[in-house]
Amino acid sequence: MTTILRQRREERGLTAFELGIRSKVHPSFISKVEKRRVVPGEVAKKALLKELGLSAEEAFDSAGLAKEA
Repeated sequence: MTTILRQRREERGLTAFELGIRSKVHPSFISKVEKRRVVPGEVAKKALLKELGLSAEEAFDSAGLAKEA
């Protein structure tokens, strides 16, 4: 299962570590978000969306989990 977040991160050639540095979100948390194990808070969500050039509607479902690709 791949999510839109992970797909976009990989399209941009970023590792979770690199995205973490850019977004100031811990890489292990990014992994949990991408695997739909956690719902990110607003600050983390906005930081990830900004770095990946996505809108909340594109990347997250109504429950706040990352959408599957």
